[in-house]
Amino acid sequence: MERSRFTLPRFGTLKAVLRICAAVILILILLNRTDVPHAFDLIRGARVGLLLAGVLVMAVPLLIGGFRWWLLLRSQGLRLPFDFVLRLNVAGYALSTVLPTSVGGDLLRVGYSTRGGRVEAALATVLADRILGVGGLLIICDLASLLLLARTGSPGLVALAGPATAVVSVFLLALGFEPTYSGLVRLAGRVRVLRLGERLVRVADGVRQYRTQPRLVLKALLLSVLLWLVYSFVWFLLGSSVRSPAPILSYLVCVPLVSLSAMLPISIGGLGVRENSFVILMGRFGTPEATAAAVALLFLGVTAFYALVGVLSVGTLRRQSGPQGCEAPGRSRRVLSANPSDRARSPESSTAGVLDYLNRGTRVGA
Repeated sequence: MERSRFTLPRFGTLKAVLRICAAVILILILLNRTDVPHAFDLIRGARVGLLLAGVLVMAVPLLIGGFRWWLLLRSQGLRLPFDFVLRLNVAGYALSTVLPTSVGGDLLRVGYSTRGGRVEAALATVLADRILGVGGLLIICDLASLLLLARTGSPGLVALAGPATAVVSVFLLALGFEPTYSGLVRLAGRVRVLRLGERLVRVADGVRQYRTQPRLVLKALLLSVLLWLVYSFVWFLLGSSVRSPAPILSYLVCVPLVSLSAMLPISIGGLGVRENSFVILMGRFGTPEATAAAVALLFLGVTAFYALVGVLSVGTLRRQSGPQGCEAPGRSRRVLSANPSDRARSPESSTAGVLDYLNRGTRVGA
């Protein structure tokens, strides 16, 4: 019997099981620490108009995120239709929410956006999209924390936002500062197993190309700020629907921090981490635990709705093929893997192909 070209490693299966267990335990902790009957009473008595508004407004961050990634793709010469990129972005959001892995949605985006075997270019756009998203998140969080510090004189939340900003800043400086990056390249060059070091350098080179496009980076960063403003507003609408007394400024501080904590590879799509973090942080603003838990559970329902939409959209995706769009017209741009022999060794455009390419470096058939 022919062996499958891609199988989930045993270690990956173990991690998936551990994350599922972690999600269950964290949800049980949330239910144990709050007044569950009161929380569900608040949900049953929620204002329908504000609740529906929250569900509808949630589509805006997904639209902004899709547009931001579309701009980054075009800058790498991957010129895909906007409606396709938007559906792919929603599908990636869905898989990142429901799969027991933090990269499932990103692998889907890479697999379906790759053209001409340019896996590294697609990976670079997804990584840059992630970095700019975190950058916008931290800008909102830092500004709101400083406003709260000026109003209340309490540096507590600034102490939380500050270290996160410092870590991201050090990472970006290491990536952008030439001497530091050269050292990282030499270090990666020593990793010859499966040519992993070489591939990581190619992806990093793709991200570094954005240094020569400051207007694009600024536009994408502003879109990220707008995205997180709207995203925080969704939480505020859900909180208002259950008559939460917390002001909108508290959501601008807490929601980015909650989202940052949910990115940690602890559970499925941050399930349990996001809800417990929200209850703890909103408690600093005097929000009762039952009320904060009700808001978190309502947002979990909104997330599940858009995850269902994303899963359904997966069936509508068709890989974009053809030589067109592999290089932006009218520009002389350095293209990753421009050597024809490199392209010949690259895998075809598929999510399994991307995984196989990163793990073994062998060619995957269509």
